[in-house]
Amino acid sequence: MLHNDDLLDVLNKKWINHEIMVRWMQRFFQYLDRFYVEINSLTPLTDQGYKIFKGVIFQPLIGNITEAILNNIRREREGELVQVDLLKKVIDIFLFLSNEKLVHESINCKKYLEDKIKE
Repeated sequence: MLHNDDLLDVLNKKWINHEIMVRWMQRFFQYLDRFYVEINSLTPLTDQGYKIFKGVIFQPLIGNITEAILNNIRREREGELVQVDLLKKVIDIFLFLSNEKLVHESINCKKYLEDKIKE
């Protein structure tokens, strides 16, 4: 199991790859997404791709990811050098996955992170 910086780095790389794949799939299936999905009131391809990432990769690791983020914040406050860019990217992923379109599918990641910070 990966810890702290390694976990955050791998999560960021997986997210970047996933975004590229979702973008290309959306382009490839644009006609289908525009007409078939809309007519049948289905979830658009991009939203479905992000739901899959959230359910398969993000949620099973949410505790470890939160702990790694909080450890990095604590270390930075204590004066240690941390990868601030990586930390910002992972927090952006956290916030994106708590987007209103995705909230009803699973837990609200933003609230979870705020609750963990208060502890």
